[in-house]
Amino acid sequence: MKGKMVLKIILIIFTILVLGLLIFIFTKFAIIRGLLEKAENISSNNYHIEKTTEMKGGDVHFYNYYKKDGKSLFTIQVNNQAKYSYYYNGERTNLYYEEDGKLIVEPTIELSESSEFFKMDFTNAYFGTNSNFELLVFSLKADIKSENYNGKDCYVISFIHDSLKDETYIEKETGLCLKRVIYELDTENSILKDGMPNLEAWKYEFDNVSDDILKEPVE
Repeated sequence: MKGKMVLKIILIIFTILVLGLLIFIFTKFAIIRGLLEKAENISSNNYHIEKTTEMKGGDVHFYNYYKKDGKSLFTIQVNNQAKYSYYYNGERTNLYYEEDGKLIVEPTIELSESSEFFKMDFTNAYFGTNSNFELLVFSLKADIKSENYNGKDCYVISFIHDSLKDETYIEKETGLCLKRVIYELDTENSILKDGMPNLEAWKYEFDNVSDDILKEPVE
């Protein structure tokens, strides 16, 4: 009789632990999925996304994406040196190259595609998941905490992969990614003291892209 009672207690405790774990995992999934839906539901056809990436070793990469109606401009620049500008006119993408303040006025490459060659949207930073199942699996290893960043309430979503620790700051109100820091880890998953992290920062502007910005140097 006592043995049955002990077994029953063990089963109850096990069930409580499993339910608690499932609730914990699905809570994290619901938070991340809710943020993703907010970002996906931003409806704007006039916006500017700026991304700055500070690489280990000191290189700084600047990315800018301007979109208005059916046209867009994507620019890449490293350390304020050579600049590449991809203009999409609704039918094809033309590439222009600029260095030392001098612009090559003829399109360097004409990419005869019916879609944009480069594109940024409001979910570019969302962990590479393509389905709810993949997002659920990601939630298993993710840690989530609340933090204020630049005066905005954010969730900080962190996870470890390939000897790296990824911390992503996502604004609670909009679902937009504001910052990502990637740290190198040692064999015990501690942050390397002499390791320089990669830092990515995003800024967003709406309804300020003019036709002049999207006008190609030569048309």
